[in-house]
Amino acid sequence: MSKSRPQKQTLLLVGEGYDEVAFLTYLKSELVNRDAGLEVKIKNAKGKGAKHVIEWTILYWFSVTWTWLSYKLKRSRSNYVKEKQVMVVRR
Repeated sequence: MSKSRPQKQTLLLVGEGYDEVAFLTYLKSELVNRDAGLEVKIKNAKGKGAKHVIEWTILYWFSVTWTWLSYKLKRSRSNYVKEKQVMVVRR
């Protein structure tokens, strides 16, 4: 069995528009190196003000978290069924 890589922490940065995303990308290239153990994701909320950026970030975070949780749940259920090998008998 191969060794697994160490898990990275993820930092989500959201800019209001394309200019902010370009600036955040520049900061990422200057401040975060590959050995930092940190993954930086930069997303664009596409304007509409600060309130929209906060709401967009919350919705994005929940969608990513929900996708990850549903994947883990499906995977754990399939492993559970394989391990237990449940047999259903009908009369």
